[in-house]
Amino acid sequence: MSSYAAALRELYEITADRDLEFSAKLRALLRMGCRRLGLDMGFLARIRGGRCEIVAADGAETVVEEGSLYALEGTISHEAVQAGEPVHFTRAGDPRSSPRHPSYDASRMAAYIGAPVVVGSEDFGLLEFSSSRARPGPFTETERDLVTLMAHWIGGELQRRRAEDALRASEAKFAGILEVAVDAIISVDEEQRIVLFNRGAEGTFGYSSEEIMGQPLDVLLSEGARSAHRNHIREFAGSPVSSRRMAERQEISGRRKDGEEFPAEASISKLDTPDGKLFTVVLQDITASKRAHDELARSNAELEQFAYVASHDLQEPLRMVASYTQLLARRYRGKLDEDADEFIGYAVDGVNRMRELINDLLLYSRVGMQVEEFVPTDLERVVKDTLADLELTLEETDGVVTSDPLPVVLGDEGQLLQLFQNLIANALKFRGDDSPRVHISAQRSGKEWTVSIRDNGIGFDPEHLDRVFVIFQRLHNRREYPGTGIGLSLAKKVVERHSGRIWAESEPGRGSTFSFTLRDGG
Repeated sequence: MSSYAAALRELYEITADRDLEFSAKLRALLRMGCRRLGLDMGFLARIRGGRCEIVAADGAETVVEEGSLYALEGTISHEAVQAGEPVHFTRAGDPRSSPRHPSYDASRMAAYIGAPVVVGSEDFGLLEFSSSRARPGPFTETERDLVTLMAHWIGGELQRRRAEDALRASEAKFAGILEVAVDAIISVDEEQRIVLFNRGAEGTFGYSSEEIMGQPLDVLLSEGARSAHRNHIREFAGSPVSSRRMAERQEISGRRKDGEEFPAEASISKLDTPDGKLFTVVLQDITASKRAHDELARSNAELEQFAYVASHDLQEPLRMVASYTQLLARRYRGKLDEDADEFIGYAVDGVNRMRELINDLLLYSRVGMQVEEFVPTDLERVVKDTLADLELTLEETDGVVTSDPLPVVLGDEGQLLQLFQNLIANALKFRGDDSPRVHISAQRSGKEWTVSIRDNGIGFDPEHLDRVFVIFQRLHNRREYPGTGIGLSLAKKVVERHSGRIWAESEPGRGSTFSFTLRDGG
């Protein structure tokens, strides 16, 4: 076996020894390098700023101690860093072949070879060997290759250790997050046995981590949900997605240690590990929020029912009042004094406004009470019908409504007609000196459409954006712009019943844009 092959074998035996720590392997390499190169000292230096710090040293003559520093610039070490490859020299009895530097003179250096150590993309430092004794000849190519291989291994090992340190720090941080997380976090293996159970899960389910680890996940589920949940995890394991919400179409429930079942929301993720797939569930107990939601829904339903009954029952007495005030106006106008005519006029105007308010309130209350299922609805047809209903207003205002191609959405056609009527009628009503111009556009984003209705009207101050959708809120004088202040709140209610969002953008004198989202129905 050649000396180079023997050196490579020794290098492999040292670096592959699993019983040796990195520091022990490093010292063994330094001793091997000294022996194979015929030099007295070996050391690893780390570059810090403009200096080198000796972090490890070994050999027969270690005149350079660990922790000592020396200036980098102007040294042969600096040349090795700049060259990115081994640099070497031998005095060989000729002082002119040796570089002049105080550190060399102090250490009586007669031979030197050093290679840069690179960790990732960082110039970490240098692997260096030197001697105060002259060598019989220059360093051979195989000796330079050996030092290069040693430097490469050190750089790779340091990079791996950094990655392991970062991973351990990340794992410690993750473990800390798991422990303080309020949500229940549970991990199961491919056999659906619990392998992680954080404090949030202990508080939610009533089990300690010690008594639940290794148990099947079924113990945390209601009996009726177990089979479906097992099938869900099997299906999720073979799907291309890495995470998803669980039971989006139906409510899921958990089961505490005492047997109590509770409603929950959860998401699941998967991770491939050397031991197989790991499934992690993040679960929230929504008992309190569901109770509050149910109570709010009940309260809203009662309020809507009250508004409907009140507005409906007010119709009859209002019709009577309206009939008699109109009769007074027809029969006695001009026959009494001017004050009487004025008072009768006020009464008629008040009755007419009350009738409009009650009609709008009745329309508003019906939005939440209607239970028609949503069906694919062509917004092109909805807008066409809306413009037909507003034909007289368009003629009176010389208004023009244009539209981009509009989509088919999932919705209640009657309510969508109300939505467009209110928004377009507002655009025609709140106009400036120019004839109203309204444009309708639609843009798709995933499974929903954003529909925008832009006008050239009077606009409003952005500070009022939070008021425009509040029922009975008005930004303008009733004499200038008549109405009840219900139109935009009705539009908001329709959009929210369709699981969408509605918002506005506006500037005084520069028009307004009302936008809302609807689910795709194609």
